[in-house]
Amino acid sequence: MRTPRPTPIGSQKSGPSAVAPTTTASGFTLVELLIAIFILSVIMVTLFGSFNAVFTQTEPIAQKMRLARMGQYCLNRIADDLKQLRVTSATAYTKPGVTSDPDPYRFLAETQYLAGEEFPKLQFVSGAHIGQSRQGPFEYSAARITYYIQESRSGIILRRAVQLYPFGEFEPAPADPVSCKHLESMKYSFFDADGESRSVWNSDDESTDFATPVNVEIDLTLNNGAESLALITRVALATTRAAMTTP
Repeated sequence: MRTPRPTPIGSQKSGPSAVAPTTTASGFTLVELLIAIFILSVIMVTLFGSFNAVFTQTEPIAQKMRLARMGQYCLNRIADDLKQLRVTSATAYTKPGVTSDPDPYRFLAETQYLAGEEFPKLQFVSGAHIGQSRQGPFEYSAARITYYIQESRSGIILRRAVQLYPFGEFEPAPADPVSCKHLESMKYSFFDADGESRSVWNSDDESTDFATPVNVEIDLTLNNGAESLALITRVALATTRAAMTTP
């Protein structure tokens, strides 16, 4: 008789009663994919809107910065000229007569009209254009500066004219440098020694007691059609002539 072999421990019998091992397939369902796509779309729309808002604001900010730089340059240029003001001293000054010529170092601020608006015109003598290092007589160490308004294709502009000694009559010229563009409004306020202000000034006139102002305030507004900017500064004059009371 044949003796049956023992079955090894851990082995499995094959046959109808044996159970085969199974594997489970995992993944995203169609609903889950649609939800993920929807969430991604919301995020992308939000990010695009943020970037679009940033890029939309870039140009207006750049325009305002350009206006600010131009306005600041203009104020600094006028302030530098005023800080080196040259005037005839009280001891050397002679009050003008009916037929005499005006003082060549006269400080004059008048009103001019352009496009139906009122703008100032400022004229004085300053050493800023020549520079302190130039040698020679006093009159040749200064130039007469005139700030005046003109109309151009880009709007109202402020020009700065320079006349060397002997000054002669002022005449606007196309070569006069442009100090400021897109000028909407401009105003000077001139303060005397008592703190009283006025918008016009003539140091050759009895209304100012033949004095020069001691402080000048400059107020300008720029507008390029898209952006508007207001700037203001005050300049203390280092050189002045005190009031000369008429006897």
